[in-house]
Amino acid sequence: MNKADELWNTRVEPEEQSGKVKPAEQVAAEFKADLRTLLDKFCAELTAKDHWGGYPECGEDVRMTVTVPAIYDADHNCLREFTEIDLGSYVAAASGEVKP
Repeated sequence: MNKADELWNTRVEPEEQSGKVKPAEQVAAEFKADLRTLLDKFCAELTAKDHWGGYPECGEDVRMTVTVPAIYDADHNCLREFTEIDLGSYVAAASGEVKP
C-alpha cells in the first residue's frame, strides 16, 4: 500500500475522546493536505466545471475531473498514458460511514 492509500484508509480516532472538538479549519487543512499528497503522487489536477455550459441546464451539472499527465522516458517511450478521470458531481467515502 502506498502513502496516499495509507492516508486515505487511515482511521482517525474521535477527537471527542480527548475532550476536544477539532475545528472546521483544522479539518479542512488536513483534508487539503491529504488531497494534495494524492494529487502530487500522480502530478494530477482536479477541476470542477459545468458540463452543459450554454444550455438551459447550465449550472446544474457541475462535474469534477482529475487529469493525470502522460509520462515519457528519455527515448520518448510512453511510461504512463494521459488519463482523465470523471468523478461526476458527487463523491463520498467508499464505506458510506462518516469517520470522525
